[in-house]
Amino acid sequence: MGPAAVAVVSRLVSLALCSSLTKLQLSTESIRLDGSLEAFRRPMFMSLTMQMALLCSGCLGMLAGRLMRERPRNDLPSPDPLKCLEEAATTAGSDASTKTALSWSTVWRIGVLSAISMAGGVVGSQALVFLPVSMWQLSQASGILFTALMAKAFLAQRLGLARRVGIALCITGVTLAGLSDALDAPTGVAEAVLGMALALISQALGAAAAVAEEHLLKAAAVPPMQLIALEGAWGVGMTLFVVYPAMHLLPGHAEGLLDSMVMLLNNPALFAIQAVLLLAMMGSSVSGIALTAVLSSVHRKMLNVSVGAIVWTSALIVHYCVDKASLFGEPWSDDSLLELAGFVLIGAGQAVYGGLLRCGCLQCGGEEARGSEAALEAGR
Repeated sequence: MGPAAVAVVSRLVSLALCSSLTKLQLSTESIRLDGSLEAFRRPMFMSLTMQMALLCSGCLGMLAGRLMRERPRNDLPSPDPLKCLEEAATTAGSDASTKTALSWSTVWRIGVLSAISMAGGVVGSQALVFLPVSMWQLSQASGILFTALMAKAFLAQRLGLARRVGIALCITGVTLAGLSDALDAPTGVAEAVLGMALALISQALGAAAAVAEEHLLKAAAVPPMQLIALEGAWGVGMTLFVVYPAMHLLPGHAEGLLDSMVMLLNNPALFAIQAVLLLAMMGSSVSGIALTAVLSSVHRKMLNVSVGAIVWTSALIVHYCVDKASLFGEPWSDDSLLELAGFVLIGAGQAVYGGLLRCGCLQCGGEEARGSEAALEAGR
């Protein structure tokens, strides 16, 4: 199994685990600082957890890379999936490993990237206040389009006919999968308009962050582990010293860092969920940067929406094979066929975009298809 394949599988598994743990955490109650009982719905603390995951995984990745370089050659173990993932994360730019220090301008650019990414997450969490999760799923279709257009504009990536068809299939699939639930989850017109506007802004910011990350990896040749470590350091710093203090100045703020920590300590189960979620986010961070390095930000964005298929399939298995009353279960409904069709289109769109699925009328055009195939075949 090559580095790209390991990155894809790791990304899918870690994101599916993050989604399930987040859903469980949001429904888990604990005692607040004022003694009241409340569900742990803390979007800023979730953002802080993600930044900590970036920082920890980046630092551990740099340490592991240094230890591997210092080991004698005859003591190196045979290739395994973890080594393949490390290779995937260090593939971007052959000269990346030769750079011993980053310029201050690059460090500041990473800070801007981190701020954009955090802003997208915060706006997205606010969109969920006005939208059901199914409508949020619909907004991810725009994220694929935004990422593809920005990659074409700023990274000069080619968008041939096959890639355009692949993107269209993915967008259609995401729309169908979201509609299957949105039809049963009506919301007010004003709330829906405001929520969707925030969701679109969030997707645009996320696309900008993804494309900027790919530029830093491939054009600026920033080492991948160093990049996510600096992203996390900037994110943690801005959250602790800018965002949380600013939230305390707002009237009626409902989220504080100390309050969130007290809730974690008052419920051992919630604390355990948080610890496992941090580990899952660390895996997601490493696999995500590896995926961007060996493929592209568009591949990464398209793969993100595929996680819904894994979560949905797992929910059906839990409902019919484990426990029908489980929070993680979901029964087959009249709209499930629409959801299944959406996920099939998402898979087909990814295959067409990557050049793995072709037909006579869709020629990927030499370099487009061979570039993706070469990444997928590397190390096999």
